Amino acid sequence: MAIVPPLLKLLKKSIDHTVKRHTALPLPALSLGYPDLLVSRADIVGVFGELPNSAFAIRPDSARILKWHRFADVLPHVYDTGQLLCSLGVKLDCFDLKAWRGNEIIVDLNQPLPRELAGRYALTLDTGAVEHCFNVAQAMKNVAETLMVDGVLIQCVPLNAHNHGYWNFNPNVFADFLGKNGFKIQLLTGMTGDIKTGYRFFDVPEQHRFDNAPPGSILVCVCQRTAAQEFVWPNQQKYQ
Repeated sequence: MAIVPPLLKLLKKSIDHTVKRHTALPLPALSLGYPDLLVSRADIVGVFGELPNSAFAIRPDSARILKWHRFADVLPHVYDTGQLLCSLGVKLDCFDLKAWRGNEIIVDLNQPLPRELAGRYALTLDTGAVEHCFNVAQAMKNVAETLMVDGVLIQCVPLNAHNHGYWNFNPNVFADFLGKNGFKIQLLTGMTGDIKTGYRFFDVPEQHRFDNAPPGSILVCVCQRTAAQEFVWPNQQKYQ
């Protein structure tokens, strides 16, 4: 799970949106898996402006993280995401099956979400979790349930990344599932590229077939929870 440069702007916009609606700071935020910052200091300053030096704490396991993501020849080190977010008035929790970075809350997204974790967060970030869960519908429901009303979800899933996880996703998954369950989609787009060649967004239709997605591209969805309601499983809209 990682935050790459194009996601920084979406993260800033989402933080600004949620901070306006919550007078009490720090803002409670969640990431599915620890979100490694695969960005440079210039990337961060370019989006968030000048920040205190505490925002740029280098992780002691930086070299291992870069090797894991195959970024050892791209970035000199990895900044600590929790410290960056703390400087922005955000307190980060992370769910995972194992404490890979040392402070994760152990949660299996294949199983129903523990009730005490529902509606707890103003911002939820998934940069690559649900596709690794075999019970993917339950995992999607769990992610959505973590948000309080007015909370924002940023979710990135593979569009056509073969064997990256169990699943690839279509845009209609988000349009139908979120649309039926009290969420308003603010952005639904395709994204392709990498840090070496550059990233670009491309349009994807919510319901119609398309064939313009480059290999290895992902879907990026940003949405807001507008109502707390009993979750329902949708039927695909074109068959209704």
